[in-house]
Amino acid sequence: LQTLHPNFTSGWIPGSMLIVLLTTLASTLYPMRVASKLVTPGVMRKWKIPPPKGDEWFIPLPFAPAKIEVDGLMNYIYEYLEVHRTEKEEKFTSDKLWMEERKTETERIKTIVAHTRHRPWDQGIMNIIKINARIPKEGTCSMDIYVKRLGGLTSPWKHAVREFADEIRKQCLVWRSLTPEQKSRYTGVVYKVKREKAESK
Repeated sequence: LQTLHPNFTSGWIPGSMLIVLLTTLASTLYPMRVASKLVTPGVMRKWKIPPPKGDEWFIPLPFAPAKIEVDGLMNYIYEYLEVHRTEKEEKFTSDKLWMEERKTETERIKTIVAHTRHRPWDQGIMNIIKINARIPKEGTCSMDIYVKRLGGLTSPWKHAVREFADEIRKQCLVWRSLTPEQKSRYTGVVYKVKREKAESK
């Protein structure tokens, strides 16, 4: 009789490859899962933007800057918008841009006003946009965006405004990640503190 020699490795090799594959996938997907929880969600996940009312849209931003940083943050956003002067491959352009400030009995309101155009360029999407930072005498600061439509069909206009609002939200998050030295370019706070320390010696 011929002796049978079962080939145990024939089943083990595919099994080993499957285990290696699953381990690799797990090592890749787990960090992605953790990162997705750490990063602030995009527009359509958890940040619920209220619907527009006709040609006007009021959008609260999910960001509350410290009072000492408000002026610097607004300067930072202004600089970001100022860069967007040509169409190129950008999502929007700022044709006109300036900053305003007013006071009420309860708060100081710093506003960036921009006349914008948005992709797709042939759709004629145009807005007057006001980015407001509200600094109350008491309580927490808040930020919002006011949009007035000047042109463009409703559906692409809505998409363009959501896209713009998310870009501003991302800039706020980038601001939060800057070091005090980097922020001092827009606020002057760090320089002032260092100067006061030097003078006290």
